[in-house]
Amino acid sequence: MGGRLLAEVRARADAEATSQCRLGSAAVVRQLSAISNATLPEALRPLVHQEVDALDDVGLETVHRVILRMRMEQSLERLDGLADEMQAKGVMERLPEIIAEVRARRRAQA
Repeated sequence: MGGRLLAEVRARADAEATSQCRLGSAAVVRQLSAISNATLPEALRPLVHQEVDALDDVGLETVHRVILRMRMEQSLERLDGLADEMQAKGVMERLPEIIAEVRARRRAQA
């Protein structure tokens, strides 16, 4: 999952670097190239923070949506894995029985 985010960051950096090259901004190109070439989290983290700090409001909203989507996808992947584990353990077949037991306990507590 993190690989997808890194790929998105690299693609965006490459696109922005190309755009900035046309404008002739060598400093921005160097910085975006550093982000594009950074692979270790400890090297990438400060560069990403620097880029986020420089974003305008629209860019910040976009990054926030990308992060939320990434977290949602990570959660879905974890849930999918848990569902596979439950299936392998036979929990899914016993689900109606488990639900009935929980309902009976709740009725008894009420």
